[in-house]
Amino acid sequence: MITILFDSLRNDYRNHFEKAFQDWSYSSFKTVETLTAPVIASWATSKTPEELGLPRSVEAFYSPLDASKIDDTIFDHFESHISVGRLIGPEGHCAMPPSRRGRFKILPPINWNAKSNWDPDIMNYVGQKWSMANPWWVDYIHWHSFTTHGPFSTFTGEGAKECPEIINTDRLIRRLPMEDRKSWYLKGVNNAIAALRAVRDICNDKETIICFADHGEMLGEHGIFGHGIGMLEFEEANTVPIFINRKEKIPDNISHLTMKDWIVEMYQKYELNNPEYKKFKQQKLNMKGGE
Repeated sequence: MITILFDSLRNDYRNHFEKAFQDWSYSSFKTVETLTAPVIASWATSKTPEELGLPRSVEAFYSPLDASKIDDTIFDHFESHISVGRLIGPEGHCAMPPSRRGRFKILPPINWNAKSNWDPDIMNYVGQKWSMANPWWVDYIHWHSFTTHGPFSTFTGEGAKECPEIINTDRLIRRLPMEDRKSWYLKGVNNAIAALRAVRDICNDKETIICFADHGEMLGEHGIFGHGIGMLEFEEANTVPIFINRKEKIPDNISHLTMKDWIVEMYQKYELNNPEYKKFKQQKLNMKGGE
């Protein structure tokens, strides 16, 4: 099972994914907040930030969870997992409380040690870690992708090479005409599609892939840029897509608060209780010299 969170992916750009992955199933929903930290905590636990005692602010990144308030997290439903990103890890985000760290059989979560926010750098780092182990041993992979993190995300990594003179990206974005902002944002979307296509090809359609977003992104609509607290009233920020590489009816009540149970349901249906998948995984293990 693989889940990919495309940070800041707007629902009105979902059609680009629909054209690239026409046999997948799509839907959308309203985010629990227009900031990443509280959203991730809610996604992983099915509880609101208030129920978890977390501030609806960036401070939630550093706020430890009270484990007594958590019956289970999404990670408790898998024997092993890898988390790729800066928001979940041994020294990372509150979505994994200390009581659960290190409980996984194969590999601990990979903390944010990549050299940049650029996705290829992150995946190269993950590849180095995986070279010491068999990725097919892992039951669950969660990847927090920054490919769509605002139009300014393209100025890191390769984007910076194209515009080396750009230093203050926030000021740049505010100076650009709206169509140019949309063009830069679309470039990030296309990068996300390319990354997702690579993941799909590696999986050979055997692994179930679920993609979603934490929040949208304001490109200057209503005079607002970026994302953050206080933007829940704006559709560009509050409505996000969700899609799966299966012909599935995505539940009408899907949200960050209900997604954990649905992900586990899809894992049980297509992998855990699927004899064909179990046979495929065992073949991979045998080829790699696994257990």
